[in-house]
Amino acid sequence: MPNEEESEEEINIDLDVEITEDEVIEGIIVEEAPEEEAGDEVFMIVEESATPKGGFAEFYKYIRDHCIEITVKNLKP
Repeated sequence: MPNEEESEEEINIDLDVEITEDEVIEGIIVEEAPEEEAGDEVFMIVEESATPKGGFAEFYKYIRDHCIEITVKNLKP
């Protein structure tokens, strides 16, 4: 954000806890991460490309018949 200033103030936190790597904390259950669903996959290449209903010929015909007509009407004084 333009109005924010960065602060380089050093922050020291003393948690006052003495734990070694060998110490075991009971009551913590570690579970495996759930598997992702197949629906979340992103495909870089698909087997069938998306096409308009009726094919591209019908799509271009619609564009020619509707969009060009609107543009020409807007150009008339």
